[in-house]
Amino acid sequence: KDIGRILIMLPGFYFGVIYKKYVDKLIPKEGNMSYAIPVGMVLVSVICQSVLVKSCGGLAFSTVWVSSFANNAVIPFVTVLTGIMFWLSVAMLVTKLLSLNKITAKVIDALVVIGRNTMGIMLHHLFVFFLFNLSLYEMSQKWNILKEFDVEVFRTDIYYAYGTNEIKLVYLVLGVVIPVLIYEVVRKC
Repeated sequence: KDIGRILIMLPGFYFGVIYKKYVDKLIPKEGNMSYAIPVGMVLVSVICQSVLVKSCGGLAFSTVWVSSFANNAVIPFVTVLTGIMFWLSVAMLVTKLLSLNKITAKVIDALVVIGRNTMGIMLHHLFVFFLFNLSLYEMSQKWNILKEFDVEVFRTDIYYAYGTNEIKLVYLVLGVVIPVLIYEVVRKC
């Protein structure tokens, strides 16, 4: 199964190599790109996916178990290709729209920093969540606040998140900001 998992995703990785080597040169850069290119790419990818859903009975497949291909073993490759095209065009549109003024240029800079540190975020966000939960646990024990903090679930479930959606936003911010800060400090040293 492991070799199957690797082999089934190799064409997806190779699509990236082909894009970087040949296609990237053909697409105009932000300054002189019209909206027609990314909008057209979104439309083409959505149409391709829709045709595949209707004609092949769905796009369901499992890359984890290398199974459950809906009618055709080519589906994963076409899905990967059209998915890459879709998200590339969405990124081009967002870049074009956000680069219109100086405030959004700062947003782009922040997104670039986050993009440069995605590996660190993925590696360390659960540890940051744990540290945040640990501080909430300590507050609930020492100062007898946060009475809703479920100590039993905290001790048994690594994915425990305290509180409401507003508090979960704090988890999100901490899970991104702390790993980015660590990686940026390490990168500059």
